[in-house]
Amino acid sequence: MRFRFGFQSKHRQTLECSPESSSAQHPADIITLNALPDGQEGQICGIRSRGRIARRLAEMGFTPGTTVQVVRRAPFTDPILLRIRGYLISLRREEAALIVVKHQKSN
Repeated sequence: MRFRFGFQSKHRQTLECSPESSSAQHPADIITLNALPDGQEGQICGIRSRGRIARRLAEMGFTPGTTVQVVRRAPFTDPILLRIRGYLISLRREEAALIVVKHQKSN
């Protein structure tokens, strides 16, 4: 799968979520951050947005290759509490749906 990530047209690049290990990659492992179960981790592949939202998410640390963990969800599933780069950040479901991750399943 390929996802487009970038801020301005001159900085746009196409990212590919590919397995880094020898384990088999199933298409179901590539999901959006809002679909990641509580307590699970994923590696960010890209952001499905442009403009202010994409720039702000990147400024908050949501960049490709970064590991993010869903800590918990508030009642009625909004917002979602996330751990990224040692910080706890809360995002709305709509914002989390813009972030594409490779699900890293626990053993």
